[in-house]
Amino acid sequence: IRKICSNFKFLGLTATASLNVLKDIRVEFNVSENNVVAPLNYSRDELVFHMLDCTKKDVKNVLLNKIKEIDKEDNFLEPHETDAKCGIIFTGKVNGKDGSYSLSNELSKELKKPVKYYAGGAPKVDKQEIMTSKEFQLYKKEVQNDFKSNKFRLLVSTKAFGMGINKGNIHYTFHYGIPPSMESLYQEAGRAGRDKVKFQCEKAQCFVLFSKST
Repeated sequence: IRKICSNFKFLGLTATASLNVLKDIRVEFNVSENNVVAPLNYSRDELVFHMLDCTKKDVKNVLLNKIKEIDKEDNFLEPHETDAKCGIIFTGKVNGKDGSYSLSNELSKELKKPVKYYAGGAPKVDKQEIMTSKEFQLYKKEVQNDFKSNKFRLLVSTKAFGMGINKGNIHYTFHYGIPPSMESLYQEAGRAGRDKVKFQCEKAQCFVLFSKST
């Protein structure tokens, strides 16, 4: 840009950035500290965080019981044309018994409601991908569109779905394991409560399942 345009101004925007990321941005774009504007408070008042201690407990059962408890209170898994409430369960990976693919299948069976999965790459069963790259891209597009249209209410996803999604009626997030950084956790949980008006009174609920280290 500097080579082609001798007289220009550019603006870089991000919702959240750590001090290290901010430093990288400043260095790469040659931005002086005087030209950095950041909020004094990154708090999201519309979010309420809950820590669910799964030490000596089956993590999957803790998650399932919490979803059933919430559904019993406000029927958030049932179709509702005017006030659809949705949730995202974040997992660290797509494969394995705790991955988004396996977990979505188990929850669909236990809850008797459709629970879809989303990930950056196609799941593997016995080290073989369950669909071609082209088929998976079509699947991802369908899942994203259906979720945004409230055709199903609960999504199990890796962080591939989290960034850039601005779905205003996500009332619940669940972290099925701790992300690698506090920033990741906050960004992913922040998919909830996006409609500022909707969540002024009724706060979005963010659940983090963890086990104490031994």
